[in-house]
Amino acid sequence: NKAIRKGKDRIEQATSELQDIQSATDAVKTRIAGFNKKIKGVSDKIGDLTKKLGDLRNKQKKRERRASATLQQLDSVISKVQWDQEHTHRRADDSSRLNTEVSALRRLGRQLTVVDDDTVATPTMAGSFLQTQATSHGAAKLDSASFAKLQADRQDLLHAKKVATSNFHDEEKRIIDLIKVQRQELGKLQTALKEQQPVLADKLKQAAETSRSISMAKRVVARDTQSL
Repeated sequence: NKAIRKGKDRIEQATSELQDIQSATDAVKTRIAGFNKKIKGVSDKIGDLTKKLGDLRNKQKKRERRASATLQQLDSVISKVQWDQEHTHRRADDSSRLNTEVSALRRLGRQLTVVDDDTVATPTMAGSFLQTQATSHGAAKLDSASFAKLQADRQDLLHAKKVATSNFHDEEKRIIDLIKVQRQELGKLQTALKEQQPVLADKLKQAAETSRSISMAKRVVARDTQSL
C-alpha cells in the first residue's frame, strides 16, 4: 500500500531527525555542565582570594599596632633620656623605671623581628641599643654611643615599618587585581551559560515535537494496516 509505505518513510525520516536533535541536545547539556563546573571553580578562587585578602589585612593591622606600640615606648624612653641628660640630679628610682621600660622595649623588639610570609622583619632593638653601665647606686645610665644607637634604632624601625607597609599595599593590590580578573571571567561564564538556556529549551521542544510526529505517523500506519 502506497500510503503505508509513505507513512513508514515519514517515521524513518523523523526518527533520524530525532536522533540528530537528541545528539545536539546532549552537546548543549555537556556545554552547560562544563560552564557550571568552570563557574564553580572561578567562584571558589574568588572565595579563596577574598579570604587571603582578609587575612592579609588583619595581619597588617596587628603589625601596625605592634610597631606603633614599640615606637611610642621608644619615643618615651628617648624623651626621658634627653630629659635626664639635661638634669644631672636624678633619683635612683627614676633610673630603675627607665630600665623597666627598656626591658619592655626589648621584648616588643623581639616580637617585631618575627618574619611573616608577606612582610619584612623590623630591626632587633634588643641587640643594638640601651647598653647600661652600673653606677655605685645600682642605677642605669646611658652613654652617648648607646643613646645614638637608640636613635638609630628608631630610624630603622620607621624605615622597616615603611617597607612593610609598602609591601602590604603591593600584595593587597595584587590580590585585588586577581579578584577583579576572576570576577570578569565569572561574568563571561555566566553570560555564556545564560545563552545556552534558550538553545537547550529549543532543542527539547524540537525533540518533543518530533516524538509526537513519530507517534502520530505510527498510529496512522497501524490504522491503515488494519484496514487492509
